[in-house]
Amino acid sequence: MLNALTEETERLLFTSPRFFNSFAENTEVEAGQERAVWNRHARTATFPAEVYKLSNLVIDSGLYPGLVYPDMLLAMTYRPKIETKGYDGPDKGPKFAAHFDSKYRWGEIIIGVSLGAASCLRFFPANGQTMNEPAFAPKGDFGKGLGASRVKGKRVEIELPRRSIYIMSGPSRTDWKHAISPIEDKSPPSQNWNPGFRRSLTMRAVKWYSNAVLQIRLQKAQTNEDFPVAAALVERINAQNVFKKGVTKEDMEYYFPGGKEQAQQFAQEIESGELTRLRFTKHESRIYIFQGAGQHLGGASGTSTRAPPRLNDDEIRAARRRRFDPTAPAIKSQEVITIDDD
Repeated sequence: MLNALTEETERLLFTSPRFFNSFAENTEVEAGQERAVWNRHARTATFPAEVYKLSNLVIDSGLYPGLVYPDMLLAMTYRPKIETKGYDGPDKGPKFAAHFDSKYRWGEIIIGVSLGAASCLRFFPANGQTMNEPAFAPKGDFGKGLGASRVKGKRVEIELPRRSIYIMSGPSRTDWKHAISPIEDKSPPSQNWNPGFRRSLTMRAVKWYSNAVLQIRLQKAQTNEDFPVAAALVERINAQNVFKKGVTKEDMEYYFPGGKEQAQQFAQEIESGELTRLRFTKHESRIYIFQGAGQHLGGASGTSTRAPPRLNDDEIRAARRRRFDPTAPAIKSQEVITIDDD
């Protein structure tokens, strides 16, 4: 989804201390560092309510209407190439090597939001699969950071402009490794709020919680005798549970110390709560522009023009458990934490 946000909303997200400061334990990706992961859970007081607005933008646009609201957030800062002295790799600048976001720990969908500057998302075949060229039509003038895509050898490259949102689902989530690389950014420059950094928001759902949400929706569909929806949900649950043996119960209890019962209770609270009704106003988000560049890898497609329901002022005040500070200046992240994600 291109131009998903207005520049003012991008600025608010980019500079918000709820996402990017030492208190929120933002992760900064250093030059030469391949992976850096730190996640914040929705049960914590620092989890930004804007995650639900971004999620509803994905739902209302038609990009993935059945999205499970993520309960994990990873906020990251990438410094510009010129500030990465001391690293002489082939692609100077912060990047991630090819990897999977754990298929055992996380649920079916990965959401990525790009802020401040463009980058390149690369997909690599992990199981020897070949690219079916007709299934993927390269788009645009690649190399300008404006949302173009191309096939290069065995890999697929998709530019991620600022203010763009992507999802990984299906084969693009489970069969293709992905990497992030620096790219020359020819998109219109931000004003004085960005010193040249790229920031990203990665949103995921813990498997226990994601399964619980899908089960809740399945029970509702069965009660309403909506059998096509029920069948689709069963298929999603089964697909998600193919990957079960790569994580222990103790690993999952890190997120839900009370076990699956706590995850189920939390899922019920989210599904029935008012936070899931939070949306950007028409002045905060743009007309939805979705390019299905990832369809060949299993991405979703579609458009929607239906108007989302709005909360009144009292409901917003009641639902927003955390405030959003629009006056916060851009600041550097303070910590670097490196953990492998398999």
